[in-house]
Amino acid sequence: CTSAGAGADQTRPMTAGSLAEVPEPFDPASVLGANQAQATAALCRLAGCDAELEEKVYSDCRYVSCKALGLSLRLAPASTGRVDVVFLYNEGVDGFSAYRSGPLPEGFEWSNFNRDVVKKLGEPSDKFGGGRLAVGISYETLGLDFHFKNSSWDDAHNPMTFISLFAAKDQAFDLCLHCCKQARFHCGQCRGVRYCSSACQKADWSRHQRECGTSGGAGEEPAPAEPYPALAAPPGSPVQDTLLLEAMD
Repeated sequence: CTSAGAGADQTRPMTAGSLAEVPEPFDPASVLGANQAQATAALCRLAGCDAELEEKVYSDCRYVSCKALGLSLRLAPASTGRVDVVFLYNEGVDGFSAYRSGPLPEGFEWSNFNRDVVKKLGEPSDKFGGGRLAVGISYETLGLDFHFKNSSWDDAHNPMTFISLFAAKDQAFDLCLHCCKQARFHCGQCRGVRYCSSACQKADWSRHQRECGTSGGAGEEPAPAEPYPALAAPPGSPVQDTLLLEAMD
């Protein structure tokens, strides 16, 4: 999942320079892959010459944000990174104004609820949160995460708080690596491959074991021992516990 960071080890204000305006509406996906100078320039062009930008530096990434625009850009790695996620915020979330520099992805409005997203886009490829954490859903083949205010999966009127944009996964990403059916689970160890069932994971393990993260560091021989890692299901999935047991048979 793609969430905005917290606990930065460095925060400092940045003043936008005087740059020419860009055509409206702004396409947030256009800054994916931009370096820090390009990312900062894009925010400056949108916000105007006197707008204040905020930079937060972490050990593995940095964020360049303009709260007045409702827009934040994450760059990874921290020192020489490029934009890998764009965050669009709703009004009042973490001190941001609502993003209104262009239309929201897929024609959504900030007034839409979680049920509106699922009704329009179908079942998500991943879910996260719940319990004490606000819930969110991911559409990896669209390059979109939707984050909501409340933590209950039963709340059908859960308002959006922010949207994350990232590089979309290939359509084949959401297919079972073994049988090419619709995948609902990923390898619990490396999270890099997806399966429709534990049966397909078992059938593919002799091949996937050579590349899975269970084998240690790069250049080492893969560990030959079973068992293979348990499949990971979306949080709250009624089949999650069953799959975990099957994977350890």
